Parts: sequence; C-alpha cells; structure tokens
Amino acid sequence: MANPVYTHAEQIRIASSHGQDINYLVCYGYVDWKRDTNMRPAVYVLMEYRGKVSYDTPPHITTDKNPDGSTDFEKVMTAINELKVKYSL
Repeated sequence: MANPVYTHAEQIRIASSHGQDINYLVCYGYVDWKRDTNMRPAVYVLMEYRGKVSYDTPPHITTDKNPDGSTDFEKVMTAINELKVKYSL
C-alpha cells in the first residue's frame, strides 16, 4: 500500500470461522482518510488471509454459532470492548 490510510497502534488477531489461516484483525489506531495529516483515532476491523492483511476486502463478521457455541461476532465485539477499555474510548 503506497500511502496507507491506517496507522495501527494495536491489533487483536481473532481466528475466523471463514477457513484456515483467515483472521479478523480488530485494530485501534489512526485514520487519515483525505491523506492530509488529519489523523483521527479509530477502531476498525480488517481481514487477514494467510498472514497478509487485506485492505480491499471488507470483513463479514458471521453471527451463526461455531462448533464451540461461540460466534465470530461475539469474539470481535469482545476485542472491540477490550480496546475501548484500554484506550478509554
């Protein structure tokens, strides 16, 4: 990515039920949408496929039950709440 919009301060990797080696990255950091140095704090979710972050594929956070009874949605929301507490958001 030549001129990234995102600057990661922290990311929490969560295994996704989408398949092996596919993760959600729940991130806290800064975004500069206009690339004009107006950095704004943000929480955002990205996808990671086989170790590579995808900035083009939006996360589809599934809500159906996993074999262990959890949902990807619950796991992602827990990570968001952890970042919320840690960074006093």
